[in-house]
Amino acid sequence: MLATDSDFAVFASDVKLVDEQGASVESNLITSGDVKRVIPDLEELVEKHPDRTARALFAHGGNCGDPARVLAALSSDEWPEGGDPAEEAAAFAHQLLKRARVAVGDFHVVCWEFRGDIVL
Repeated sequence: MLATDSDFAVFASDVKLVDEQGASVESNLITSGDVKRVIPDLEELVEKHPDRTARALFAHGGNCGDPARVLAALSSDEWPEGGDPAEEAAAFAHQLLKRARVAVGDFHVVCWEFRGDIVL
């Protein structure tokens, strides 16, 4: 997560596909050797210091949107629909932590696809 200078050992595929609507699709994963290692880092960002994380995401997003919504997204199971990249990054961090905890017990990897353009 660039905004918080965090490394979650994400392997991003070099292969980018295009879906039926013409949007780019990129596959990403955190391997079994790294899932357990990144959980404490995610817990720091999402659960232990959500205020600091929300401020970093908000600042990285250009101080646009609503900082309270960014903070709320770190603990909500709802996906934000306003299009705010900082809020979406916070929601993704929350979901990534949840999925990493499941992966440690069951699947051993976390894999996802991203559709659209990445905004850094």
